[in-house]
Amino acid sequence: MKGLTPKQKEILTHLESYIEAQGFAPSYRELQDHFGFQSIHSVQKHLKALREKGALQFEAGRARSILLPKKEELSRGEAEIELPFVGTISSGQKIETFAKSQTLAVPSFLIKDARRSYVFRIKDESFKEELIASGDLIIVEAKTAPEPGETILATLNSGETLIRRFHPEADYIRLVGESSTTRPILVQEVDITIRGVVVGLVRPF
Repeated sequence: MKGLTPKQKEILTHLESYIEAQGFAPSYRELQDHFGFQSIHSVQKHLKALREKGALQFEAGRARSILLPKKEELSRGEAEIELPFVGTISSGQKIETFAKSQTLAVPSFLIKDARRSYVFRIKDESFKEELIASGDLIIVEAKTAPEPGETILATLNSGETLIRRFHPEADYIRLVGESSTTRPILVQEVDITIRGVVVGLVRPF
């Protein structure tokens, strides 16, 4: 399992050994005692992180609810993950969303938080100055407070959709394009709605 911290790997190894030997999972209290955590909350925090990374699951209605995915499921989960495929984007238009829910499998290494991520397809060549082509799939993490320098998906009050790098200034936000020929856009916070941070791009051939 990729993307785990050393402590998460240690916890996962212990869970695998315990379940193989006992036939059931350890309790939260047993995990707390084994690893010397100060509280049950610390145990819950680590287990939640492992669940979000696909390393374990929880079974509702059981006291010892921790379940480990089958090896074939774990291997498949490392390769790709299903995300909501929600619509299309064109620079000069509002975001178009699909009437019916769809999903799309994307490489899992591109995903930071699967619960908050979704996919859009670029509709035309209106983002070519941002090195994004028609038909490209962008992965967006829902995040309304991006870090300086992150690439955001945003809409202006005028209805225009933008994919630009986010640079907050004292009294405005500076939106910078990838091309040196693209002039930065200066907007006030009230004039823009940030839809999320672009964390990945998939280009079909």
